Amino acid sequence: MSINLLLRRVVLSVLLLFFFAGCSTTTQVVPSSLPLRIGVCDLPPLVYRVGGEYLGAEADMARLLGKSLDRPVQFIHRRFDDLIPSILAGEIDIIMAGMTVTEEKQVRIDFSDHYLKTGLAMAIRSDNIREFDSLPKILDNARAVGVVKGSVAEAYVRRNFPTNMRVLLLGKPSDAVFELKTRRIDVFVDGAPSIAWVVSSNAAGVHGFFEPMTVDYYGWGINKRNLEFLSQVNAVLAQWKKDGTLEGILRRWLPYLKNYK
Repeated sequence: MSINLLLRRVVLSVLLLFFFAGCSTTTQVVPSSLPLRIGVCDLPPLVYRVGGEYLGAEADMARLLGKSLDRPVQFIHRRFDDLIPSILAGEIDIIMAGMTVTEEKQVRIDFSDHYLKTGLAMAIRSDNIREFDSLPKILDNARAVGVVKGSVAEAYVRRNFPTNMRVLLLGKPSDAVFELKTRRIDVFVDGAPSIAWVVSSNAAGVHGFFEPMTVDYYGWGINKRNLEFLSQVNAVLAQWKKDGTLEGILRRWLPYLKNYK
């Protein structure tokens, strides 16, 4: 074999190696030495900040997940509607911030198996309890509703509430207390964990309305390219469900929920 022919074959082999390496983007194996970057927002009691420390059910799960995967945990704070863009940009590895699994989100990201079954609930002013003692009465009498921008609650309200009801977009659930007390909104719609936290923090002026509106599942968002990582996360979550770790965390932070499955 001539030297020229041999060189051409070597060059071709190298080019093919780079080509197939570039095309293989469906799975990214992350070295365990790298920090596990957790995308979070302020959504108590699931995850929130007190001083420089993150607390809540998902904050506890994030630390346990990092320990299970032998990776140090790094919390990265984002606004809720910036979490998916951040994971698509490679700035975070996993979203652990009270995110509901929906078909719309699954177009862009993958989700872990669900860790919590819950649904939408509402908060109203305590002086409106008699006027708003059922969902039909709320739909008939409320003039303005508050929702967190980009949330499942916003999508639900826009599909199911009267079109003449004004929708006020909020940055975070805690903003609803001021809007309710100043009567800019009559009702606030969000996930049951969030509503329970808002009510428990303002029991004198805010009342929770927990008649089931939807059945939702909460999971953790992961980049679609990270199939190996998704498999690792699901394996850890399955073990937590089996040995009671998951239920123990949920009972600590969400004691009012009757169904954790």
